[in-house]
Amino acid sequence: QQEKLRWLEYGSVPFFLLTTRSERLKNSVWPYPFGTYYAEQEQTMREVYDEFAALSSVYRSAMVRHERLSETLRRITYADGSVLLLNYGAEAAEADGVAVGAEGWTLYS
Repeated sequence: QQEKLRWLEYGSVPFFLLTTRSERLKNSVWPYPFGTYYAEQEQTMREVYDEFAALSSVYRSAMVRHERLSETLRRITYADGSVLLLNYGAEAAEADGVAVGAEGWTLYS
């Protein structure tokens, strides 16, 4: 979940490297949060892409402000007036009168 929040915070989109076998990648350091075997990752990919699709309205809007509100809370403001509130913490949080769940995010205007 933390990796997904970082992707959201910096405007990245998810990607997956897929293989046809479930073997571990031999002699390598695999830096990505998901496995590679398609059959094992299909549902995860669908869920991640569906989650990121909810942010499609800001993909073409420039980030105009990036604020660290606390150790665990970030506020990203976009040129269209949208605000993305990200919570890296294990507890729910609030900013601007808007609640965001533990290790979650909320998009609002």
